[in-house]
Amino acid sequence: MSSEIGFAYTTRLRLGDSSGADLALSKLASIRFPHSTKRSFEVSTTTADPVTVFIAEDNPILLQGLERALTANGYAVDTAADGPAMMELLDAAPLPDILLLDVMMPGMSGVEVLDSVRADPRTAGLPVVLITAAADEVVPGSSLEGRGADVLMKPFRLNELLSRIENHVGRHRGAAGEASRSSGAAAGTISGDN
Repeated sequence: MSSEIGFAYTTRLRLGDSSGADLALSKLASIRFPHSTKRSFEVSTTTADPVTVFIAEDNPILLQGLERALTANGYAVDTAADGPAMMELLDAAPLPDILLLDVMMPGMSGVEVLDSVRADPRTAGLPVVLITAAADEVVPGSSLEGRGADVLMKPFRLNELLSRIENHVGRHRGAAGEASRSSGAAAGTISGDN
């Protein structure tokens, strides 16, 4: 394999388990794009208002790869090795902008975490992306249908994940801003947004 400074390349990781989980990530340690192909994100990833992503993934190699890739793209990332750890993180930390949940984790699956998140009024509106290698989980009538979450199939490309994060967080922040402006107007307050 060869590399060129300033350009991304794709590395495919094949994890040794039988689930067939693999993930295409662009150069995990430092992702760089040439100026002509640099992505333009609508979601702010500046240090003043970083997008915060919480990831629950039981495979430590995949978890570290996702954390590095997202951090290299300007996201603030916090991780959990399983479902119960994610629930503790959600209780203890300020809420993130989006959750990435592996579907198949021991102890508490990503679907169980999603159900708990949706049942709690504090977290019910959080955008969630479920990540799975199990194609049978995403067919109509499956356990994932109708749960209010996006589903991303493994293997996936980093750009696909970044696009989904961008879209979900942009919609969520837009909806939260609109709700805030509406409630302010209803209460008779005046702001620069009205």
